[in-house]
Amino acid sequence: MMLIDVPIQHISKGFGNALMRGILRYAHIQGIDFLEGEQHWENEEQRQRQISYYSKYGFDFIRDPELRKTYLRLDLRKGIEPTD
Repeated sequence: MMLIDVPIQHISKGFGNALMRGILRYAHIQGIDFLEGEQHWENEEQRQRQISYYSKYGFDFIRDPELRKTYLRLDLRKGIEPTD
């Protein structure tokens, strides 16, 4: 499954939160323990917005300086609820 950034004109309308809650519910039903991905951004504002968004769901950010990539990881066994 691939997640993409919500277009700027749709930010703060609840689309991302609805999608993430659905993904988390599906993962729980399927018995998935971890969600992992790679962070991509076009500018610093978008990167910071992603960090803020994914952090509220409990994602950890793992930076690989050698590959110059940032990975996201969420341990679903913790049962984290999003913070607002």
